[in-house]
Amino acid sequence: MDNELYLNGLYGTYIKVNREKRYDVYYNKYNNNTIVFDPIDKCCNTESIANGIGGKRYMYLMDILNENEGLVVHWSQVEGTTSDYDIYYNVDLGEYERKSHSRIVNILYKSFKASISGMKYNEIINGERIPITF
Repeated sequence: MDNELYLNGLYGTYIKVNREKRYDVYYNKYNNNTIVFDPIDKCCNTESIANGIGGKRYMYLMDILNENEGLVVHWSQVEGTTSDYDIYYNVDLGEYERKSHSRIVNILYKSFKASISGMKYNEIINGERIPITF
């Protein structure tokens, strides 16, 4: 992937805002939405994560990103599995925090205290993790 993120069904321009080569962070200024890609294994990357799901699960995420503001999506993948995502609502990252993958992940886990649910797709609203069922 390049400095701009192009995904089927995703409107608006998402620009890469960090310098890391493996852990990409993309930001849409218009909606104030951030997508954090987290390849868990060495063979995974941003492209495999984005292509790691389809159908309802993928379109749900695209619709949420297109229709909401102030989101942070933590999108990850483990080798040999479909990708997973957590959608955090009402997150206001500063420009400084947005430029670092590790800072964003730390903010999400510390500030929102979202416990691991074991579900592949979740929404975190007001600090509460709500599994998305399809």
